[in-house]
Amino acid sequence: MLFGHAALASIAGRTVFDRVGPLYLLAAAYGPDFVDKPLKFFFHAPGHGMGHTGVFFVVLCLAVWLVRDRLGRLAPVVLAALFLWAAHLLCDWVVPEVFFWPLFGFALPNPHPESTLDLASRFYSWPDMHPLAWIDLFLCACALGLRMHPKLSLPARPRGVGART
Repeated sequence: MLFGHAALASIAGRTVFDRVGPLYLLAAAYGPDFVDKPLKFFFHAPGHGMGHTGVFFVVLCLAVWLVRDRLGRLAPVVLAALFLWAAHLLCDWVVPEVFFWPLFGFALPNPHPESTLDLASRFYSWPDMHPLAWIDLFLCACALGLRMHPKLSLPARPRGVGART
């Protein structure tokens, strides 16, 4: 899902996380990929590797929980990051062997050994598009709809502490 993650960030910015900056939301939406794709490119690790595991997400959540009292004005940004990280895992349909690592063994499987470019070209190839590609396009349409029709977004809240400018 190349575009669906960005669409989710846009939808989140127009609805629930309207006070979080769009660049933060975009970075959060691609969080697991920021961990795994450099490892794939430089070390030939799986594209859905450590960043796509439930263990990594739980450790991330526990770390946030431990520092929750010190987050202050960053709390909405961190909450958005956790939400979009979880949405990323859901939208990628991470295979159970990766998500529930290390329950199935300590070696992370590589369900997609192809290059990212090859995967993307197959993912969006008509007429045999991957089912996730349709979800990807649907999310893009929803994000575009919210951008074109602001009345579909949540009503604007008064600006105050923590509001983006």
